[in-house]
Amino acid sequence: MDNSEDNVKQLSLLSTFHYALGGAVGFVMSCFFITAAAGTLIGFAVFLIGDVFPDVHWTSHLFLTLLIIVVAALFAGLGWTLAICMFAVARNLKRKTRYRFCFVMACVECIIFMLFGIKFGGIQFDGDGIMMGGTLFMAAYTVIALCGTALGAFTIFTLRKESVKNVFRKSEAYEQTKG
Repeated sequence: MDNSEDNVKQLSLLSTFHYALGGAVGFVMSCFFITAAAGTLIGFAVFLIGDVFPDVHWTSHLFLTLLIIVVAALFAGLGWTLAICMFAVARNLKRKTRYRFCFVMACVECIIFMLFGIKFGGIQFDGDGIMMGGTLFMAAYTVIALCGTALGAFTIFTLRKESVKNVFRKSEAYEQTKG
């Protein structure tokens, strides 16, 4: 097997892992949003029905409920955007096109997963188990952060090879003459 075939196999393997991790990121972000929104709405409903605090006006709690849902939606939207970009990287790696986009996204994956893995990872677990959904989210995100950082690093290492750059150049030149 020559070097070109090895490069194509490596790109195909990286593509498969990007598809898998992109799906995992999208799933975890969906679960995070559903858990945050449902828990907040149930808490607000219990507050309204239960008459827990008769002196507190319900509009302040409605604002807090909506604020939590909006923040959760923003985080989920960013996660879904990252997942979509990872799907795009997987497709481009498989087709061997858009080298610069793949390289930049690999760098972004390393930075985002590393930073959020440290911020939301196992470092901040407390043994009380205050919110099961939050704890599961942190555990899942810690695993995804480790895998995402490694995948981004391996993608950068692979894309930096001159022989891989040549594979992209040949494929993009073929796409331009075909299209």
